[in-house]
Amino acid sequence: MIIEWLEDFRNGWLKKDIKFVLDLFADDVEYWETPFKKLQGKDYMALEWRAIGYQEHISLSTDVFNAENEKFAVNWQLTYKIRNTMKSCAGVYLIRLDKGGKCNYFMQVGEEK
Repeated sequence: MIIEWLEDFRNGWLKKDIKFVLDLFADDVEYWETPFKKLQGKDYMALEWRAIGYQEHISLSTDVFNAENEKFAVNWQLTYKIRNTMKSCAGVYLIRLDKGGKCNYFMQVGEEK
């Protein structure tokens, strides 16, 4: 289930379809943009995700390196162009999916390269 979820997540990002991306998450998701920045609810998530509208030449790759029940640790690498500058970041997503395949816990830890 996680492989399909990650593929949908990636495709939504590449298409800059914020609504599609947000629909991958449960309404009561615990969402951490960083270990220090928890977003309360999908309205705040949508505000954060607006940034993808400015990204061009987006490339996102993921690799699940640990799975237990419906909890997953995923390496990720992201590159994109914004305001004529290429950015490159990498890190780990911690993801938990509910029985319906929606993400109910998401934490992103990463840094710019």
